Amino acid sequence: AALDSEKAYIGNLSRSMALMLDEFYTNLRSVGVSAVTGDGVEDLLEALEGCREEYAQGYAHDLQRRRQARAEADLARAKESAERLEKDLEADRASGAG
Repeated sequence: AALDSEKAYIGNLSRSMALMLDEFYTNLRSVGVSAVTGDGVEDLLEALEGCREEYAQGYAHDLQRRRQARAEADLARAKESAERLEKDLEADRASGAG
């Protein structure tokens, strides 16, 4: 049974990776540049600028939002942990164990 589940896991992993790569290559941009003549360098620079703008407008904002959400969640967990510790210390003091 364990071997069957391992095969199922590997199969699912392989399918997931194939889908991810398909999505990656579907959205991949390319620009032809000649190393000999330099033809296409302007197109390359324009494509790079477009990618920079896309990153700045899309991904960077999303990344900042996720970082902020993680920081807020970490702060909430730390506050909750400190409150639990305070309650435990108060319980210990009340019982005379501390």
